[in-house]
Amino acid sequence: MLSARKIATPTMVLAAVCVVVTLLQNLAFRGIDAFGLFIPDSLSMSQGMDDFMKYGLSDATLNHGVDFLYWAAWLIHPALSLVINTALLCAGYKLLLAVFRDSVQPEERDRLEWLALLGLLLNPSFFLVASGPNKDIPAFFLTMLFIWVALRPMDAINFAYLLLISFVTYTFRDGYGAGLLCVSVSLLAFKYRRNFVYLCALMFGLASAYYSYFLRYSPILQRNEQSTLYILGDGGANFISTYAIQNLDKPFVCFYMYYLRLTANAMSLVVRAPLINSALGLSVKGLAIWVFGVAFFWTFIGGAYLISSRDRNNFVIAFSLVTAGIVSISLYNQPRYLMAVFPAFFVAVFLRNPFPRHAIAVGTVLIFFVYVALIAMRLGPPLEIITPIDPPSFLLLR
Repeated sequence: MLSARKIATPTMVLAAVCVVVTLLQNLAFRGIDAFGLFIPDSLSMSQGMDDFMKYGLSDATLNHGVDFLYWAAWLIHPALSLVINTALLCAGYKLLLAVFRDSVQPEERDRLEWLALLGLLLNPSFFLVASGPNKDIPAFFLTMLFIWVALRPMDAINFAYLLLISFVTYTFRDGYGAGLLCVSVSLLAFKYRRNFVYLCALMFGLASAYYSYFLRYSPILQRNEQSTLYILGDGGANFISTYAIQNLDKPFVCFYMYYLRLTANAMSLVVRAPLINSALGLSVKGLAIWVFGVAFFWTFIGGAYLISSRDRNNFVIAFSLVTAGIVSISLYNQPRYLMAVFPAFFVAVFLRNPFPRHAIAVGTVLIFFVYVALIAMRLGPPLEIITPIDPPSFLLLR
């Protein structure tokens, strides 16, 4: 077991950052989110929780994990969501340490602790949603729990635990939970073989090639298609999503478009994060997304380099790449779904001594040239539009 002394300082940092960001959100809110301190999904979930407490469940589906997780907080005061989220972040951090504890020497334990903390800090969106209901923090905790169980001997009991964790995750994010279920089955089928990642990459590409066939039988894919059409109608879809949904009846096109979506999920937040708002001020939310996007792209490049080298047995890197592959089956980019797996992915890549510096250099050069190309085509990051919003229930100072 991890001692309380060993994890005290990093967990205090996590809690302090959550509290400070929540305080800033309370003090800076003036009917509009002028500084980009709120994530829209958290605001809409807060309204959803208000409706849940007034009217009960809105439907008979299984997608009510958020409702049940934050129900106790709403009974007393929605601001107590901060306590729930901070506890989940700290518990996820402890599981993150437990995942890598046996792979480091005793003298490297301090480095592991601070590297794990950095993996969380490089995703500032965690702290922007810590004040209210969200799916990102519960998904992170459940992902860490999934990895911790998956690293144990794969007997019937542990496989059942993986299925249970996948189901609970499904109640928060159905597509992501179904993805964890696919990973569970893949682990059982491929038995941790060295070519695990490559087999999954081919399998997901083939599944995408026949997306239109599976669409008839999968409610998850049906909702994904509807969401893609809505984004397309709203003018928010990129070329990859537009071309993919227009060619669902062409398996070969769907097959190679899948790998384009995988690439886009790895780097889209780097080049499309709205850093500036419509008042020409800095958007904290956009900056948070950009920081995560850069860190994830570096990590993705490093992970792809390490998995193709001689040492291919790092399960966490393989799991992270496979998760990115599952997310990319979606017809539109969903890089935020990868926030849950990023801290473990980051630690697995950068805990290596030395870590893949050449891969990071290549990633940086690619980012630079993509920026130059987008600016040349006048396709730079969009501006964040500032609009009035109702004060969310989880604010104390409304």
